[in-house]
Amino acid sequence: MIRSVLALMLIATPLAAQETAAPAEPAAEEQPVAPAFPAVMIRADDIEDADVYALADSYDQGFWDSGDPFGPVSADWGEIGEVEDLVIDDTGSVVGVTVEVGGFLGIGEKTVLIPLEDLRLVQRPGSEGFFIVTRMTNEDMDAAEDVSDSFIDAD
Repeated sequence: MIRSVLALMLIATPLAAQETAAPAEPAAEEQPVAPAFPAVMIRADDIEDADVYALADSYDQGFWDSGDPFGPVSADWGEIGEVEDLVIDDTGSVVGVTVEVGGFLGIGEKTVLIPLEDLRLVQRPGSEGFFIVTRMTNEDMDAAEDVSDSFIDAD
């Protein structure tokens, strides 16, 4: 009799477990999430060779911090040169742009970095082109370190 009860228990236990276990729901397929792109994207090619202007005496800290857009190029801004390169760090973050300053006809020039926090990208009114405005002065540029030898040579 004990054997019959044990045999019944051994048979009944898996059957009871099958009856009480909830049916497994099929796994929902995960849909790939599309990356969130910024509303405006600008290619590095569109910035390369952009004119760079120093605000000089027209620099206003309050206006700079406000993020309000600049208008067309002002007559009292000093032209510094053109963007040579867009610089990124080893994490892929934009660090700034380089500009060649000083010298004459390519002699005595040096390449300086304008950090991202010291520049604003401005779209030319009525155009698809851009220019850069910086709060750095010509004196700041002249005093800046030459960064031409600071880059990894990928060639």
